[in-house]
Amino acid sequence: MPCLRCHPSRQVEGKILKKKPETLKLEPEKLMELHYLAGVFDEYIKEEREKFKKIRAKLKRVFLKKAKCGQKVLFFPRDNIPDSCEILGSEVWRLKVGNGPLNPQHLTLFGGGEIVGAIPQGLPSFSKPLMDLQLAQKLLSAALIISLLGYMEAISIAKALAARTGQKLDANQELIGQGLANIAGSFFQSYPVSGSFSRSAVNYQAGAVSALSSVFTGLCVVATLLYFTPFLYYLPQAVLAAVVMNAVLGLLHVKEVARILKVFFPDGVICIITFLVTLYTAPHLDKGIILGVLLSIAVFFYHKMRP
Repeated sequence: MPCLRCHPSRQVEGKILKKKPETLKLEPEKLMELHYLAGVFDEYIKEEREKFKKIRAKLKRVFLKKAKCGQKVLFFPRDNIPDSCEILGSEVWRLKVGNGPLNPQHLTLFGGGEIVGAIPQGLPSFSKPLMDLQLAQKLLSAALIISLLGYMEAISIAKALAARTGQKLDANQELIGQGLANIAGSFFQSYPVSGSFSRSAVNYQAGAVSALSSVFTGLCVVATLLYFTPFLYYLPQAVLAAVVMNAVLGLLHVKEVARILKVFFPDGVICIITFLVTLYTAPHLDKGIILGVLLSIAVFFYHKMRP
């Protein structure tokens, strides 16, 4: 039983004994014995992980109710509440069980849906970005993908809104603005930023007609982070989802997809595939977008090679 980290197929390979004798600090037989012991430990770890998965699944199915026992408010399984306790409300509560470690002294309960919860108050401090050439080389490929996806998302929502408002879109200006925003954000430990499809849709549905709306929105966000984050603690996430869905649904054009299918069938098929894959892989929208780009490039070269 070799260790799983070296032999996932559980097959012993002799290449571990092909090292030069001077590089082995142990005898080959002893080294192989330790190798097998590591495999045994890996099996134990795998079994314990499966046990923890089952325990977490059971905890997710535990339903609790709040009851007052004397001067204390306690939570009991809803089928095992003492007769001496008074049930408070009709809400059913559950343990919030994620993939991280559970602290028995600080368990989180939720009932009736998720809420926003605690939001860190204040703004990030100003600091100079870390200039490390080796780190930049490691992050280069990921940075290129993020910048491409961010630009595509911004252009997509900009085109959708420009088509509805009749405004002229300058893709170069959008790219310059996005680059300047990311450069400025790097001095405040910001994530890579881009035009948000959902926030732009909400902004448009609220009646925004110029870029000043984003300035006022940003000021409102700053004021909220500084002074009003405690008021958002109990805001249901379903409310935020409803606001976003209500705004985004107005930007869907089913008739446009049908028209594309009639004009150029491959583009229509790519549109539908990208939409379905994006839904399936959400919230990892980049996978659907990358697939759509690759399919579009493939169709383009196919028609170029076979005119």
